[in-house]
Amino acid sequence: MEQEVPKQYVIYDHPQDHPNHFVVREWLIFPPGPQPGDAWLAETLEEARTVLPPDVIQIGGTDPTVPHVIEVWM
Repeated sequence: MEQEVPKQYVIYDHPQDHPNHFVVREWLIFPPGPQPGDAWLAETLEEARTVLPPDVIQIGGTDPTVPHVIEVWM
């Protein structure tokens, strides 16, 4: 049986590559480090949260050292 890859989802507030949207980026947690997965654009934070899988929990929030990150889910 194949083991499912752990995933993390980061919501960004109008990052430089999409300055008119919130962006949800999926990160696949592989050794030696995370690899990018899918990404979704949203008009609002509430809309961005609707693309998250139903079983994830919020594990982090804003971090002044990482621009535009507002929520981290796993």
